[in-house]
Parts: sequence; C-alpha cells; structure tokens
Amino acid sequence: MARLFALAWPFVRGLGLFVFVVAIAMHLAEPESGLEVGTDAPGFSVPTLGPKPFSLEAHRGQVVLLDFWATWCPACRKGLPSVQALHTRYADDDRVHIATVNTDQGPGRIPGVKAFLQRRGYGFPVLLEGPDTNISRRYAVRSIPTTIIIDAQGKVRWVESGIASTVPERLTAHLDAAIQSVLGDP
Repeated sequence: MARLFALAWPFVRGLGLFVFVVAIAMHLAEPESGLEVGTDAPGFSVPTLGPKPFSLEAHRGQVVLLDFWATWCPACRKGLPSVQALHTRYADDDRVHIATVNTDQGPGRIPGVKAFLQRRGYGFPVLLEGPDTNISRRYAVRSIPTTIIIDAQGKVRWVESGIASTVPERLTAHLDAAIQSVLGDP
C-alpha cells in the first residue's frame, strides 16, 4: 500500500496544482462586479425606507453614489461609516446624491434595517431592493459591498467591489476622491 501511495503521490500533487492554477485563471478571467465603466446606468424607481420612492432619472444632473450592502455583511458594516460621512459632507451640495441599496431579504427586513441604522446613527437614504426591483442584477453586482458612481449624464463612471480600507478615514478619502474625479470630468 505504501508503494502504491508513493507512486500515486506525484500525480495527485500535480493534479491538485493544476486544479488550483485553473481556478485562479478562471477567477482572474471573470469580470469584477458592476457594469462596465462608460455604459449607461440602467434607470430604476424603487421604494425607500423614507416616505418617497427613489428614481434614478429624478437625479439626472447629479453625481450619484450607490453603495450596495446588507446588515449581515461584515465588510459592508465597515464601509457604512464612510458612506455616512460622505452623505453628511455632500448634504448641501446639489451636485451629488449619496444613497445606499439594501439587499437584505426576508420577513422582518424593514424593521431590522431601520433598527440597524438607528443603533448606528446613520441617516443616508436607503433604497430597498426586492424581487420586483432587483437593482443588483441590473447593475451586475456580484458581491457586496459594491460601490457604483454615476455621473450627471447617467453614465457609470466608477465601480468598486469590496472596500479599499478598513480604516474609516482612509475609505472616506478614497470614495471622496472618486466622487471628486467624476465631478471634475466634463
């Protein structure tokens, strides 16, 4: 038996390495989340946690940051303080609108999301994704958090999956620089 194992081991080790290399190649070949930069942002109108629905078309002429998140997502929870900081910073700037897209599902979702936001003192707009308004699918979001910035003409200008830093100040500066670069472009 030991002889058989000794003969088979190089083959098994080589096969494992081959499978690993193929898996990495497939991952690298797969496009990241989000629509391709430069494409038209799909229009949508969805309910929010607030009193009025959100329509992307109503924000034409503004740079719109959409942050896709869920309450159960640890990386999302790390990024939300930066989204709140940007919401506060741009609250009086008519050129920019900061909003989030909550992807939680299931019964009790709305009270759960409201409690989550209230405990943390967040006041940014929350768009509610659902089976009839699947914004994630329309924006090709494959993982959360994903942040998408749409320019004033309705073009996708910036897409990022994951978070660039777990340090809130650095992440805020990173996202703010992305907004500023979109604002600065014609």
